[in-house]
Amino acid sequence: METYQDSYSQRLLYDNLAGFSYGLELLETPEGWYGIATARFLPPIKLSYGSSPLNPPTSDPISDPEGLMLRSKSPDAIQTSSGDLHVFLAYETNSDDVIRLDYGSSFSNTPTIHNYEGFGFITNGAVRDINSLEIAGDLLLVFPFSNGSVITMNFQDSFDNIVDVSGPD
Repeated sequence: METYQDSYSQRLLYDNLAGFSYGLELLETPEGWYGIATARFLPPIKLSYGSSPLNPPTSDPISDPEGLMLRSKSPDAIQTSSGDLHVFLAYETNSDDVIRLDYGSSFSNTPTIHNYEGFGFITNGAVRDINSLEIAGDLLLVFPFSNGSVITMNFQDSFDNIVDVSGPD
């Protein structure tokens, strides 16, 4: 059983692992426990815990050949869809992008990067705290926007679909 001290020790590890860490998302898969950690001026880091999230993780930086992920805010959502793993990240750029990493069926795969650039109305806003939901077969991302409104991205039945975005008027 995890105690408060164990939890606190793990949190310090995450903060020191990435430096200026913004967050951590964990997911249990058939292969074991994985996490995504972010840092302000570094690409995100994939953490592999093996059979327990209490194990010390091994860390691997996520490849970012286009330099899209250097101003991360948080690893906000990990979602499975049709057996595939997707990670959604909020990034602090001129348009406050949301980036999707597609791992396919395994976190051991190299992810494909998809960038959703501001949706036409996010300019210098604060995208963070992304939540992923599946409601009545629709795959949704929902997150607060800096002016107190909420933005919803509806992918319908697949993250490969063209996104329908609703947000601030």
